[in-house]
Amino acid sequence: TRSGNTAKKIADQYGAEYCTTDFREVLEDADIDMVVIATRHNLHAPLIIEAANAGKHIFVEKPIAMTYPECNEVYRAVQENDINLVIDFNRRFSPFGQKAKKITEQRKNPLIITYRINSSGMKKEHWINDPVEGGGAIIGEGCHFFDFCNWVVGYDPVRIHGEMISSNDQSLIGANNIVCTIKYTDG
Repeated sequence: TRSGNTAKKIADQYGAEYCTTDFREVLEDADIDMVVIATRHNLHAPLIIEAANAGKHIFVEKPIAMTYPECNEVYRAVQENDINLVIDFNRRFSPFGQKAKKITEQRKNPLIITYRINSSGMKKEHWINDPVEGGGAIIGEGCHFFDFCNWVVGYDPVRIHGEMISSNDQSLIGANNIVCTIKYTDG
């Protein structure tokens, strides 16, 4: 956590053997095989890379990174160190997701999926809307929906087209309103 007091309270609550405010102590601990990364989005890629280089397997909150080059760096670190990396994409595990997958597995034609998300409760001041720390809702939350569609379809994307809806709001809140079309290898 950001605060030593909070870390200590949680460690006591769950019976952790120790807690620290320095993640490098965890990476240097030979008794630890896997780390959980649940920080703000801008820290995911650097922490994944450090953990991979330290030989730790990783469970990370989404997204793995904020930019495509960061994704490539993460991929390289995980591959070079033979690390298992799990991203917390949870929509596919919902009862609805499981049912949708089961129904669509027997299809004979490509799918047309409409996935609409309304996030009216997100305030402009929320950290996810900070361009540096959170990257906006598309990076921070949209990746859940892209992952879900990819999983249901079961084929690789071959073309992605996204367009921001015209808006008087030039902040990240305005940029969070997009229409996106993904074409998959099955047509």
